[in-house]
Amino acid sequence: LDGMRHLQNAVPADYEAIRWLNENVDGAPVIVEACGGSYTAFARVSANTGLPTVYGWDFHEMQWRGSGRFQGRQEDVNRLYVTRSWEEAEAILKRYNVRYVYVGPLERQAYGPQAGALLAQHLPLTYEATAGGESVRVYERR
Repeated sequence: LDGMRHLQNAVPADYEAIRWLNENVDGAPVIVEACGGSYTAFARVSANTGLPTVYGWDFHEMQWRGSGRFQGRQEDVNRLYVTRSWEEAEAILKRYNVRYVYVGPLERQAYGPQAGALLAQHLPLTYEATAGGESVRVYERR
């Protein structure tokens, strides 16, 4: 079975980016991506790469780990994509030891067309591609 086959057809830009991550990232560095409701397209990068993420599906996290342990993470991820303060963004990246920031169609849908714009000014672009009319960028914090 190919669990990513649906992405290849539905969101080819995500499919290509996830394939690149699987082929080029060693170890288990933390990646940040849009977070949201359980059993939705959210957490697609971590689910298809095995890379740890700051926060996945909201109810899923509470169901398996309890509400206190991950309190504030979803808000931090949301702020990371929309903040205009580099100090705030850098603090969030450091707090969770984030190595990669993923900005794709779902991030722009969740946080607006300027999602990650500040991060693009401060972090090197490590991957970029367009497929199916959508684009994905992956920034790396070194």
